[in-house]
Amino acid sequence: MRPILAEIMTLFCHIQALNFYPHAYRPEKCPHCGFYQLWGHGSYTRKSDKTNEHPNGSNLNPIPILRYFCPSCGRTCSTLPECLPPRRWYQWNVQQIVYEYYLKGYSVYVIDMLVMPSIQTIYRWINAFENQLSTYQFHLKTKISSLGYADGIKLFWKTCWDKKPLSHWMLVLNNEGVKIP
Repeated sequence: MRPILAEIMTLFCHIQALNFYPHAYRPEKCPHCGFYQLWGHGSYTRKSDKTNEHPNGSNLNPIPILRYFCPSCGRTCSTLPECLPPRRWYQWNVQQIVYEYYLKGYSVYVIDMLVMPSIQTIYRWINAFENQLSTYQFHLKTKISSLGYADGIKLFWKTCWDKKPLSHWMLVLNNEGVKIP
């Protein structure tokens, strides 16, 4: 389970939180061995801002992600804001748009014209999404009883996304120990 900081929904909020509340990103314990005294270990950067929707036409790249070192096991870890998925370039909101179009019946080629990731990325996301669907449904329906009434993939995800964005549901799954994309 990777530490994720809830309620940081935009990259701008992430940068503000880093400036004013960097201690919020420090994991309580090492996700690998459970040791409680992690050391600050610099940061790494990600290029996660794929938009030019900022006032001056620039983007927020590079996005800093704080790192922490565990003196017990010798490994490093970091805490991501809720808006950033682990191991992905695009934010959760872009992935949610792709999944919504897919569930509405749009072809991958049409989705490619409407959304910025490449067609190969869209295929990879949809395949991973379909492969994990039953696991995601099981864990979310077990955790949130009102989702148990949503039968079928389309109704299930529509019900989820009417309540909260994809990033929230992936945070819930991550906290349950389920591997998220």
